[in-house]
Amino acid sequence: GEVKNAEFFDKLPDNVTEGAAETTVKGAMFKKPLFEFSGACAGCGETPYVKLISQLFGENMVIANATGCSSIYGGTFPTIPYTTSKEGRGPAWANSLFEDNAEFGFGMRVAIDNNREILKQNVNLALEKGADADLKAAFGKSLELWESKGKDAVAAQNAIKALLPKAIASASADLKPVLVKVLEFQDYFVDKSVWILGGDGWAYDIGYGGLDHVVAQGRNVNILVLDTE
Repeated sequence: GEVKNAEFFDKLPDNVTEGAAETTVKGAMFKKPLFEFSGACAGCGETPYVKLISQLFGENMVIANATGCSSIYGGTFPTIPYTTSKEGRGPAWANSLFEDNAEFGFGMRVAIDNNREILKQNVNLALEKGADADLKAAFGKSLELWESKGKDAVAAQNAIKALLPKAIASASADLKPVLVKVLEFQDYFVDKSVWILGGDGWAYDIGYGGLDHVVAQGRNVNILVLDTE
């Protein structure tokens, strides 16, 4: 009987905010956490913060995690507390050395920005070379929402993904390699939210020089320092 109860519970809709905006404290708390069931010590004061950012940004998150407590409860094989939504979207997580995590996360930001630029160039090239009407409209919608990370931007990205295989199959010899390149970078129509996580030993001590330099670059990265001692 409990199996059926569990199946019923798992099929309930996620992110029902009861009309509260997701940008409010109440609305955010109704969102599905994409960080759950960690192996942290009982009463750990760090994990609620990680859970909260997964609720707010989890579907677009890319995480650079310094070695320390947060990397142990965040990615101990064979289990990992980061999860995905029913649509398969969730945080992408990687662990760096203790001393270079800021630079590690900064590299993620630079790579994502470069990939998005390559994607935009090829989308514009595909439009010039005569993409079909449906794909042209889908490209236009995504370019219009280029700076958005909302549901409308995700829907526009998914629409392009659905159209690309057929468009590639019927494309001219001139257009086909351009669409193949768009297919390669199709997950970058929606920008990523880059998070650099780590403890105070990394951020205030051995990794401070790197952290200071990354902050000085003025690039779009988010930094969470977990200091609960």
